[in-house]
Amino acid sequence: MGAEILTKEKYRKMYNLEQKRSDGLRAMAENLITADKKIVIDIATTGNNTKEDEVYKLSVVDINGYVIFDSFFAPENDRNKFQIKMLSITENAPPLSDQLFKIDEILLSANTIIGFGLGKVMAFLRQSGCVWRTDYDFVNVQRTFEDHCDTKKAALNECAAYFGYELQDVKPYETVKKCNAVLHCYRKMIEEGWDIDIE
Repeated sequence: MGAEILTKEKYRKMYNLEQKRSDGLRAMAENLITADKKIVIDIATTGNNTKEDEVYKLSVVDINGYVIFDSFFAPENDRNKFQIKMLSITENAPPLSDQLFKIDEILLSANTIIGFGLGKVMAFLRQSGCVWRTDYDFVNVQRTFEDHCDTKKAALNECAAYFGYELQDVKPYETVKKCNAVLHCYRKMIEEGWDIDIE
């Protein structure tokens, strides 16, 4: 069965954990699912090691600020469960692996992914099993800010403050708030004619 005769519905029915890791199905998805969205993404993790730590919160908003996805995840590794044992908010949350289909569908339907420290975000998602298209524009707001202001290791609250957006005392898992801050910064950069860093 060729990709050209598959419908979106048939694709979604055949789509499962093993198949979605195949390059062939990713190629089919690129042909079947119209990619016309800009999305902003942010995560919270149990640590900074992409191979050992896990994503325990993910939020995605569209270019208008509407929340597309917002969920906690229960860590699957015992070490990471211990890391966030004080976060009772993850107690009844699903593991990220149970939500891969939803996350992948969002990623595959986008043509531009915007984030702060985006390389690390995508590395964590890849390690978690997520897949995405091969033809994205990745917009790293952090790098754009650093290049424009000639600074290094800029924090999101620093970038937000530069554009008059208050982002103080935000918890790591308040990822929707962080997405909105990133979106505000991105819009201001566009308005002011900054050279946007696209990876």
